[in-house]
Amino acid sequence: MKHDYLIRDSEINDVYALARTLREADRAECAAYGVSAAKGLRRSYYAASYRRTGLIDGTIAAMWGLCGVALGHTAHAYLMTAPIIETMPISFVREARREIRAMLDTHVRLEGEVAIEYVVAQRFLHHLGFTFGDTFAGPAGKFRPFHLER
Repeated sequence: MKHDYLIRDSEINDVYALARTLREADRAECAAYGVSAAKGLRRSYYAASYRRTGLIDGTIAAMWGLCGVALGHTAHAYLMTAPIIETMPISFVREARREIRAMLDTHVRLEGEVAIEYVVAQRFLHHLGFTFGDTFAGPAGKFRPFHLER
């Protein structure tokens, strides 16, 4: 089955739509930060200088962006997904690479954290070229920092 996808600038309503359909692993990662999915997405949305939404067949499949100074050296990356993202794995990886290149056009270093239990996300980040640091304790769970430099 062929799916249509669209990537556009995020809107605040995207936060609440995605929070309702978020993958369980993404929801668990928010809980490890000590926040609900809606609160975590909302915080990232408002802190971001760059924010994008991916839709598959008109349904919000993912939101991502960069927090920090728009033209600063380092930016904090985030990505949250819904299960529908799994219907287009090749397109997801291809577009992720394209978005990372665009992010690295304005920042020398991208960094973030991933919940230690979110193995699928760690594999995805590794596949995209990110490097991991040592595990650390967060508010309600353990995390691995990750980074990528141009």
